[in-house]
Amino acid sequence: MRKFGVFLIVTAMMSLFGSISSLTADADRSTVAEDFLLEGTMHYLDVQGGCWVLQDDQGNRYQLIGNTQSLEKEGLRVVVKVRPGTGLVSKCMVGKLVRLVEVVERK
Repeated sequence: MRKFGVFLIVTAMMSLFGSISSLTADADRSTVAEDFLLEGTMHYLDVQGGCWVLQDDQGNRYQLIGNTQSLEKEGLRVVVKVRPGTGLVSKCMVGKLVRLVEVVERK
């Protein structure tokens, strides 16, 4: 009878640890940030030494992190592929920080 009790405890623990590791794997997959497209107009803001922002047609502002020199023209319409920025900081903090992945179109 005692061996059966130990067997049940070990089986329950193995089941519990298996569930925890599958939950952890699911959480890791769900936190992968997906790229998305933004369309808007580039604007120069004269704050903190100057910052460029992309403003979409709804008025939302985004600060692009990465190689943005080709986009730094006042009034330039662009479509860019970006990735949500996690753990990013900026000297200006005037828009949501996103990482520039690709310039899709310059208008």
